[in-house]
Parts: sequence; structure tokens; C-alpha cells
Amino acid sequence: MTEHVLHTCTIKGPAPSFTASCCPPCLSQVTLAEQDLLPFSNLQSLQDLAISTLNDTYVEPLLSAQVAAGMTSLTSLDLSGCHVSCIRHVGSSRALRKLTMSCPATSQQELGAHEWAAVGKLTRLKQLHLLNAEVCSASPEFCAAVSELVQLQSIGAGLLSGDVVSALTVCTGLTELVGCWQQGSGAEEGVTLPSVTRLRGIGGVPPFSAFPNLATVLQSGALSASVFVHMVQYCAGLQKLQVCSKLISYNNNNNNNASGPPPNPVT
Repeated sequence: MTEHVLHTCTIKGPAPSFTASCCPPCLSQVTLAEQDLLPFSNLQSLQDLAISTLNDTYVEPLLSAQVAAGMTSLTSLDLSGCHVSCIRHVGSSRALRKLTMSCPATSQQELGAHEWAAVGKLTRLKQLHLLNAEVCSASPEFCAAVSELVQLQSIGAGLLSGDVVSALTVCTGLTELVGCWQQGSGAEEGVTLPSVTRLRGIGGVPPFSAFPNLATVLQSGALSASVFVHMVQYCAGLQKLQVCSKLISYNNNNNNNASGPPPNPVT
């Protein structure tokens, strides 16, 4: 009997089905009932899991400690299309390097204490992109979570505020910020993130004074002349600047999208 190893899995709701690579054709489309989710713990080679369902009934058991304990190779989790509350179930997936929630949402929501507590357990995380969630303030829960993410290289949110910059100073390996900056946001005076070399903006004006070593700025939306002057004043080492009127795509699965930047590899 030939053994087939599953590496990639995509689940879509409301009645989840998954498509997978590296598996026989008969398994390419499978409808899952809630009681069928436990066998996922046997997928020890599964590296990439994407869940797109607003039904938390399927997300919670799939990311439970009992199932996650078996999926020891899982390094990338995409919850695009899910409600932000699904984040609270990720804490058992300790091997994760990349956590994404990037589908457009009709209304952005802030992560609560339970969600940030779960994120804080992912100490090996390198990319955290919650692009339909708000990080409007450096709450104690947010600060506690990022203080545990010592390997974090890239963070993004649907809405960022300037005061989160202070909280991110603990992430000394952080090189990239992604998201829409809250109008009128500014970093605390004297606070900088010298490790950040890349900003990908989907609106608003970044606090350029906080990023003295910027090499790349990719920004959607018009920037006024005064903003350009401000950027040049603080970002003398800028090597690449892209400003466009349409929304920049941040789909890391599409390497051929000319309107967006290439993805950062997760190693």
C-alpha cells in the first residue's frame, strides 16, 4: 500500500470541506462532520492549514490541544474569513511560525484578552498578520503577548495606532510592519524601532520618525507634500518607495501580483 503524506490543507465553511496537495484524487474533496476532526491529530507532516468558516464549532475542536499535539509540523495557519474570536483557540499550536487572518471584513474588531493570551503562547511565531483586526492601542494584553514573541519579524493589523510602536520595542528582530495607520496617530516622542526596514501601508500615515532605518515603503492612498517632507527628514536611507492610489494586495500566496510586494519567506 502506498503511503500518502498530507502537507497542505484548506478548510472552507459553513460545512467544511478541504482541498489538499500530495494526496490521492479520492481525498481531494472531503466533507467533514464535527466528530471527524479528531483524526487530524494523525497528520504529523501537515505544515500549512487554512480555515475559512465563521462557524466556531469547527475551529475550536480542530485547534484543540488534543489535535494540535499530533500536528507537530504545523508552521502556518491562515484563519482568513473567520471571526477574530477564533484566534483564542491557536494557543496549543506551539510550532507555528506564521499566523494570518487577512480576508477583508465588513467590520474590523479588536482582539480581546483571550485572543492575545493565545497569541502570546506562540513563542516561535515570526509573522503575525491580523489584517481584519484592530490594534488601536497598546493594551496590557497586547503588550504581554508581544513580549513573548521574541522571534517576531513581521506584524500587521487592519488598523494600527502610534502607541503600539512603544510596545513593539521588545521585538528586537522586527523588520516589517503592515497595516492601516489610525488617523492622527504618532509614536511616542523618542521611541524608535531601528530594526524595522520595511513598511507596507494600506492607508493612513505611518509615524516615520519611529523608523530611522527604513529601506522600503509601500503605501496605498495619497500622501501630502508635507508627509513626503516628513518621510525624507527621518528616512534618509530609503531605497524603495511605492505609492499607489489603489489598495495594495498583501496576498502572500500570489507571487505574481504586480500591485503588491513579494512575500517574506518563513524559515
